[in-house]
Amino acid sequence: MHWWLTKLLEVSVRFIWPIVGILAGCAFIWMTIVFASKDGALWILLIPAFTVLLVSMFTLIWSNTPRARKQWQQYEMPDDPD
Repeated sequence: MHWWLTKLLEVSVRFIWPIVGILAGCAFIWMTIVFASKDGALWILLIPAFTVLLVSMFTLIWSNTPRARKQWQQYEMPDDPD
Protein backbone atom coordinates (compact mmCIF):
# COMPACT_ATOMS: atom_id res chain seq x y z
CA MET A 1 0.00 0.00 0.00
CA HIS A 2 1.36 3.39 -0.88
CA TRP A 3 2.18 5.74 1.96
CA TRP A 4 -0.30 8.37 0.80
CA LEU A 5 -3.14 5.83 0.82
CA THR A 6 -2.26 4.93 4.39
CA LYS A 7 -2.24 8.61 5.37
CA LEU A 8 -5.54 9.21 3.57
CA LEU A 9 -7.12 6.25 5.36
CA GLU A 10 -5.75 7.45 8.70
CA VAL A 11 -7.09 10.98 8.23
CA SER A 12 -10.48 9.75 7.10
CA VAL A 13 -10.86 7.34 10.04
CA ARG A 14 -9.51 9.75 12.64
CA PHE A 15 -11.22 12.95 11.55
CA ILE A 16 -13.62 12.86 8.59
CA TRP A 17 -15.95 9.95 9.43
CA PRO A 18 -16.34 10.78 13.14
CA ILE A 19 -17.18 14.42 12.35
CA VAL A 20 -19.64 13.33 9.66
CA GLY A 21 -21.15 10.90 12.17
CA ILE A 22 -21.52 13.62 14.78
CA LEU A 23 -23.21 15.93 12.28
CA ALA A 24 -25.45 13.09 11.06
CA GLY A 25 -26.35 12.17 14.64
CA CYS A 26 -27.27 15.76 15.46
CA ALA A 27 -29.29 16.05 12.25
CA PHE A 28 -31.03 12.76 13.00
CA ILE A 29 -31.91 13.93 16.53
CA TRP A 30 -33.21 17.24 15.17
CA MET A 31 -35.31 15.50 12.49
CA THR A 32 -36.69 13.08 15.08
CA ILE A 33 -37.76 15.91 17.37
CA VAL A 34 -39.28 17.90 14.49
CA PHE A 35 -41.24 14.98 13.06
CA ALA A 36 -42.18 13.46 16.43
CA SER A 37 -43.67 16.72 17.62
CA LYS A 38 -46.34 16.43 14.92
CA ASP A 39 -47.71 12.98 15.76
CA GLY A 40 -45.57 11.74 18.65
CA ALA A 41 -44.91 8.29 17.20
CA LEU A 42 -41.29 8.69 16.15
CA TRP A 43 -39.63 9.16 19.55
CA ILE A 44 -38.17 5.66 19.25
CA LEU A 45 -35.82 7.05 16.57
CA LEU A 46 -33.90 8.89 19.28
CA ILE A 47 -32.23 5.60 20.26
CA PRO A 48 -30.34 5.10 16.96
CA ALA A 49 -29.75 8.84 16.69
CA PHE A 50 -28.03 8.99 20.07
CA THR A 51 -26.16 5.78 19.24
CA VAL A 52 -24.72 7.32 16.06
CA LEU A 53 -23.84 10.50 17.93
CA LEU A 54 -22.16 8.75 20.86
CA VAL A 55 -20.21 6.27 18.73
CA SER A 56 -18.95 9.08 16.51
CA MET A 57 -17.89 11.17 19.49
CA PHE A 58 -16.17 8.16 21.05
CA THR A 59 -14.35 7.46 17.77
CA LEU A 60 -13.25 11.07 17.37
CA ILE A 61 -11.92 11.29 20.91
CA TRP A 62 -10.25 7.89 21.20
CA SER A 63 -8.76 7.76 17.70
CA ASN A 64 -6.69 10.85 18.47
CA THR A 65 -4.98 9.59 21.62
CA PRO A 66 -1.21 8.97 21.61
CA ARG A 67 -1.84 5.21 21.81
CA ALA A 68 -4.07 5.28 18.73
CA ARG A 69 -1.58 7.40 16.77
CA LYS A 70 1.16 4.93 17.66
CA GLN A 71 -1.04 2.08 16.46
CA TRP A 72 -1.53 3.83 13.11
CA GLN A 73 2.24 4.20 12.74
CA GLN A 74 2.68 0.43 12.71
CA TYR A 75 1.03 0.38 9.28
CA GLU A 76 3.58 2.73 7.76
CA MET A 77 5.90 0.80 5.48
CA PRO A 78 8.34 1.75 2.78
CA ASP A 79 6.61 2.19 -0.53
CA ASP A 80 6.39 -1.11 -2.36
CA PRO A 81 6.34 -1.31 -6.16
CA ASP A 82 2.76 -2.57 -6.51
